[in-house]
Amino acid sequence: MRRWALSLIGSLSLVALTSGAAATPIPVTFFHSPADDGIESVASLPVPGGDITLHLWADPTSAAGGLTFEVQDVVLEASGGVSIVSFTCDSGQGGCLAGTATGAQVLFTAGDASNGNAAPFTIGTLVLNVTGAGALSLIGGTALDGEFNGDAIIPHVVITFAVPEPAMLALLSVAAGGAALARRPRRA
Repeated sequence: MRRWALSLIGSLSLVALTSGAAATPIPVTFFHSPADDGIESVASLPVPGGDITLHLWADPTSAAGGLTFEVQDVVLEASGGVSIVSFTCDSGQGGCLAGTATGAQVLFTAGDASNGNAAPFTIGTLVLNVTGAGALSLIGGTALDGEFNGDAIIPHVVITFAVPEPAMLALLSVAAGGAALARRPRRA
């Protein structure tokens, strides 16, 4: 084989090896802030049996460089006994640029594309109807981190809604009844 052909095959092999490198997903955490102040709440709430308002925030500080420049095409999905009623973008603090709620999903783009976000920032207000156990999960989206790496955001559960198990409620009732009987005065 001629030298130029071997050189071409070697170059193509190197390109194939380097272009197949897996990119690293970007850790941007989305969470509910009950007071809408950027402070994260518990990740699980009891089922309210109706509508509940969530103040959605993003925390980019775990991303490379400690910030993100923008989160794009983020998809949050409701599952189980959780459905989406409405979503309103909050454009303050480099927040939501555009967002829509369709059926069981919310799609939005948010963040400061020029200066980046190095602290938790507001996304918007999400109203959910919760009638049973379920969750709101991040299932897709991309981000550009502080080192200018663009990749998928790591999927995660934003918040869950749990229903106490009937067996646990029965056990607590029996324990309370037993405690009441134990405190009753005995006849002589």
